[in-house]
Amino acid sequence: MSYDLSRNEIEKMVRNEFTRLTKKECNIDGDMLISKGLGIDSLYMLEMYAMIESNFGVMIPTEELQNMKTINKIVDTIIEYRK
Repeated sequence: MSYDLSRNEIEKMVRNEFTRLTKKECNIDGDMLISKGLGIDSLYMLEMYAMIESNFGVMIPTEELQNMKTINKIVDTIIEYRK
């Protein structure tokens, strides 16, 4: 994956993955808890983690995963670990 992706492009990829996983359009506010807005559970988050690792080439520490509770936090974490 190219390193010149904008924040908006990363967010779009994350939202598309949630749409694929849940079969529901991911149109929640970026600061809403995804567990409430999309009904995401830990299994979905593991799949999201695999997509992040695969598409963005980053390894996020497992202890950081519990902090990735909103779209914005996921995007910020991806950006942080891509540096």
